[in-house]
Amino acid sequence: MNELEDRLRAELQTATRDIDSDLDPEALLSVGRRVRRNRTTRRVTASVAAVLAVGVIGWFGVGSVVGRGQQPAVVVATPSPIPPSATAPIPTARASSVAPSPGSAQAELPMGASFNGEPAAFDKVEIVATSDGTTITTRFQATNDGEKVAEATVTRKLDEARAELVRLGSHGVVAVVPGEVKGQSLYGPDTSQGGSAALDPLGATALVFLTEHAVGSKDPELVWEDGNGVLQSTVGVVASASVDLGGEEVTVFRSEALDSQGVWGDWSTAVKGAKPSDMLQGSIARSRGPGQAKWRLTQLGMLEPGSTDVAVTLSSADGDWAQAALPDGWIVVVAVLNSDDDSVDPVTSLAYTDAKGVRHTYPAK
Repeated sequence: MNELEDRLRAELQTATRDIDSDLDPEALLSVGRRVRRNRTTRRVTASVAAVLAVGVIGWFGVGSVVGRGQQPAVVVATPSPIPPSATAPIPTARASSVAPSPGSAQAELPMGASFNGEPAAFDKVEIVATSDGTTITTRFQATNDGEKVAEATVTRKLDEARAELVRLGSHGVVAVVPGEVKGQSLYGPDTSQGGSAALDPLGATALVFLTEHAVGSKDPELVWEDGNGVLQSTVGVVASASVDLGGEEVTVFRSEALDSQGVWGDWSTAVKGAKPSDMLQGSIARSRGPGQAKWRLTQLGMLEPGSTDVAVTLSSADGDWAQAALPDGWIVVVAVLNSDDDSVDPVTSLAYTDAKGVRHTYPAK
């Protein structure tokens, strides 16, 4: 034990004190010590950051996530209640029609949570929307303990797939998107909480996000899964595909505009600087519920368009892997292993042939 571990232990206990989570500071430090012994100090920092992020956004129910090995830094997503990994849903309000006009709807969205034990900027958002059938105007009012703290108005055409974020005070952003929303996530430098209100009579969904710190000069980016399972964003459609992995359907994605790739609603890494060999540089371990193997370990790799003859060697017969071609041509390879031992990665080798006919094998023989 040393001074650094004592400080980390204290900070972890403080960060998770008010959160209903199975995070164990001792287990995390044990992982950190093992990773440090494997000469991956840079990854320990990312691991601790990832778990602290999960502690902060535990309200979203993504469970405990630990990054291992030397993968690029992991960003823990702020998903909707849709992913099977969710253990506690985001508040999701169903709109009620305001009689007698079918062109109006209202909803109340609770946002009661905290960041690192500190109260959030507001605890409830009231939403009132009206529509003439082509244009919808939505008013958001944020309150804290019954006191109004911020308000915003969004006006948009219903036949446009795009979405724009509008500030709700200094610590919030809102948007209105057409149709059903199965999941949403905010991509930016800050930790966030979010919720959705389905404005059923009007054919739209209102989205609200609350950030830990004041939103900076540059707006974050919004990604949402529409009713058809397509990932939309404030920077355009996100290339994605669904695969069956270990009996669970997951959506994998890649976006250069967002500089993000990974498993939707779970975790992501940066696109910039990513290499196919990254897949073998460690895995992401996500804790699972009682009565199941303790960890779900995932590895993901991106292969350039035109890659063929993909071959993956698994470390265990209990593991599974799949590949999918994204609409932009990139090939996603993803593997999973459910295990009580988080020291065993799902994949031991990866091989493929690139568009020029050159065969690549990792680890190199």
